[in-house]
Amino acid sequence: MTISQKDLALGIMWLTTDKFVENPLERNILQDMLGGRMSLIHEYGENKYQIGKDEGIEKGKKEGIEKGKKEGIKEENERIVTNLLKSGNEAEVIAKQADIPLEKVLKIKNKNNL
Repeated sequence: MTISQKDLALGIMWLTTDKFVENPLERNILQDMLGGRMSLIHEYGENKYQIGKDEGIEKGKKEGIEKGKKEGIKEENERIVTNLLKSGNEAEVIAKQADIPLEKVLKIKNKNNL
């Protein structure tokens, strides 16, 4: 159910009446007049909460997928460099041909005791 701006305004008036009208009789009369609008405020809040939650989950999924792709590419590059080193290629040649910093190639070489 969508809530109109009018319903939202009436709900806000109900809350304002509850908080700022000190005379109990006047407060009760005003609250009775605005009565059913309180549930609309709750529904509005629940709707906004769900929308925010759904957007947060979607954003988290996208970020997780992107992070996974980057990690997968990094692991595959390390595997390729390791195989090239095992095949006898020099670290300097691998770095130059693969456009990878020599420091990274040497780090992979040391990590794998090659």
